[in-house]
Amino acid sequence: EFENVRSDRGAVAEYDDLLDRVLHSIQDSLKPSLAMIHGYCLGGGVEIALACDLRYCGQSAQFGIPAAKLGLGYNIEGHKR
Repeated sequence: EFENVRSDRGAVAEYDDLLDRVLHSIQDSLKPSLAMIHGYCLGGGVEIALACDLRYCGQSAQFGIPAAKLGLGYNIEGHKR
């Protein structure tokens, strides 16, 4: 998956734009959003959870950004909230 969406600068920009639109649609929704997290919450799941208004985590919740181990960066805008 990462090879396809990050194959060149254009593909990275297209992927980042799509992800930004998805996350902003959650953030800008007139209805409150809620992330209920049990077990692993990884990568895009972390970004989706951060876009929500409320996050409830069970005791088993564990967070991670596995792409960082591959040397792939994440758009900081998604983590500012």
